[in-house]
Amino acid sequence: MGWLATPRSKHTREAGNVAANGDIAWYEFLSMIAFKVALLHAVAGLLIPLFVVVLMTRFFGPNRSAAEGLRVWKFALLASLSMTVPYVLVARFLGPEFPSLIGGLVGLGIMITCARVGWFIPKDEPWDFDSQDKWDSDWNGTILLDDGGTRTSSMSLLLAWSPYVLVAGLLIATRVPALGIKRLLTSPAATIEWVGVFGTDITSKVEPLYLPGTIFIVVSLLTSVLHRMKARDLNVAWTRSAKTMLSASVALVFTVPIVQVFINSAGGVAGYEKMPIVLAEGVASLTGSAWPFFSPFIGGFGAFVAGSNTVSNMMFSLFQFGGLPLSN
Repeated sequence: MGWLATPRSKHTREAGNVAANGDIAWYEFLSMIAFKVALLHAVAGLLIPLFVVVLMTRFFGPNRSAAEGLRVWKFALLASLSMTVPYVLVARFLGPEFPSLIGGLVGLGIMITCARVGWFIPKDEPWDFDSQDKWDSDWNGTILLDDGGTRTSSMSLLLAWSPYVLVAGLLIATRVPALGIKRLLTSPAATIEWVGVFGTDITSKVEPLYLPGTIFIVVSLLTSVLHRMKARDLNVAWTRSAKTMLSASVALVFTVPIVQVFINSAGGVAGYEKMPIVLAEGVASLTGSAWPFFSPFIGGFGAFVAGSNTVSNMMFSLFQFGGLPLSN
């Protein structure tokens, strides 16, 4: 960890500056973090599929039996490894933007194949929830499932996988610098920039064509053509998606500005450091070398309050980084 051994005065700068001071390129710095995070996720996720299955059979099955869930331990562990192993390998060799995408896609393909062949699946009857009329009242949520009068039709496996393949392909094509597409999508001509936000020295910019959401919109349009969706079915899908997006965006309308204030709070008449750094310095002075123990709780608390890992990372990543006890 020698690249973190910088003086405390330099430590209060941006993470990118610290990476530069440590003679390591920013992308390499980010890739190294992604690989270590992927390892932690792989270890933590090893037993999650089995835990979820046991949880369902114990509390939601007709027999309330944890043993029913434990019978699929081989298949559950295979499900975990089929996702986490590609996840870690992609983080190590391709960088930080693809592990979740490719790991999940590879894992899904492996498990579908294993399920169809019958590998590691118990020979007895598959477990299922009890009939819906026997459910506890608190099992039912507020969302009522309605197919909108659509009819199901058979399609080839390749056609069914086409949305996932398109998303993966477009994300990789737009994120790999060597292909040249990223340079076009992030060029000044394709960037909306706001210099001097409300008379400050803050500059805000957005690259609409480079956003992952744009890729999902493009793929949804392509999928509607490939699947030959009728206008009525397409309208149902877009309407439901819009309602879900609007419900989720209510929290973001308030959360994102708060995050921006939080991370752009440096300076002013008093010349204070930005809020995450001040908080981190205070907590680090109290905890000392025990800061790594308290740091995960900060991130978890942020995810609990904001309801989002992404927002927690935006707000508290610099806080956590700023609290690292560094040697002189």
